[in-house]
Amino acid sequence: MPEKQVPVARWEGGRVHAATDSLGAEEPVEIRVEYSFKQRREIATLGLTLASPGDEADLACGLLHAEGWLSSPAEIEAIHVQPGAVLVSLRECVEPASAGSRHLVRTSACGLCGREELPELTAPAEPSAAALPIGLLYELPARLAAAQPAFQRTGALHAAALFNLQGELLALREDIGRHNALDKLIGHRLRAGQLPLTGHLILLSGRAGYELLQKCAAASTTFVASIGAPSTMAVDLARRQNITLIGFLRKERCNVYTHPQRIVQNFPGE
Repeated sequence: MPEKQVPVARWEGGRVHAATDSLGAEEPVEIRVEYSFKQRREIATLGLTLASPGDEADLACGLLHAEGWLSSPAEIEAIHVQPGAVLVSLRECVEPASAGSRHLVRTSACGLCGREELPELTAPAEPSAAALPIGLLYELPARLAAAQPAFQRTGALHAAALFNLQGELLALREDIGRHNALDKLIGHRLRAGQLPLTGHLILLSGRAGYELLQKCAAASTTFVASIGAPSTMAVDLARRQNITLIGFLRKERCNVYTHPQRIVQNFPGE
């Protein structure tokens, strides 16, 4: 469970009483990958991340995808989940193209922690004629909130949600760390054989930083929206990768930072 009940002394006005509070749970998870290299088997540790319990296999596969170790479910031999650790074994015929080591301790807030250089970018997606009506876009934050009962109880969990362009919520993952939530979402779709995410929208519950846009770009996502602000590097990346980036999304307003022609008044033909 991504939450835990703890005892508290609760003050209300001038009185105190014993109560309980729901907190977002956080546990260390070591992520490792077994792979073939020069005709021998190797095991690399990508790092120790602090994450909410649950969906550990999705978390590992999403991180491996973003780091260039894994591109399809056909490359996975097995996934071993143990308390505090996940080992993804790649098939013997798979030799990852981007198997740069990254041994580190990642906090729940980490994105590019431990890197000496920015990750190599994927080729930009082909320009898309996909369109999303503004009225439908305005509805998505409420749909996200309705699907986040754990956040309503704890106030501590970030979310990454996947929508199609009819506004249907296809998948959602929550985590104490916003990067973990997105890795879990993309890892879930990878394991289901449902990448790339062309013609889909990812909604982030917080801000949209460069490292989150890099993960979305690796999954070929067409639209990325955030409740908070994007960063300058995120905007530059979205522009180069043909991603429509939306920030400060609220019920009746938003900013469209890149490729605004995809946000329309109505669906074409209506």
